[in-house]
Amino acid sequence: MTNNAKRVSSLAVAATAVAAVVLMAGCASTISKEVNDQGQAREVIFPDPTKDAKQPEGSHPNSENLGKLRTGLTKTQVYELIGTPHYSEGFGAREWDYLLHSPSSNVVCQLKLIYDTQMLVGSIHTKPEGCVKLK
Repeated sequence: MTNNAKRVSSLAVAATAVAAVVLMAGCASTISKEVNDQGQAREVIFPDPTKDAKQPEGSHPNSENLGKLRTGLTKTQVYELIGTPHYSEGFGAREWDYLLHSPSSNVVCQLKLIYDTQMLVGSIHTKPEGCVKLK
């Protein structure tokens, strides 16, 4: 292999590695401020439901499943209880956001789950606060 071919090959490998790191960083990104390893945020930030939701109609999860949400759950367990997030978070993201409708109220509740570095639910947040009854 010529020196030019080796150089091009090395550049291609380096570019691929940089692209992979950038993609993985995006998958593990957060929008809340200063999320620690335990899945706790200094400042919880909710996405704008009028602009960012890929499922803007939200969902009507049953109260029994909502009552089972707690810290320590895996993403698979959350998915089985309330489905996929309503924004464009991937499976590797540390925050999942939902828009929930309650049958007993006209209030749309925003639910945010922040995952720890082991991808277990580290904290649960709602907006307005307390709009989802958790155990």
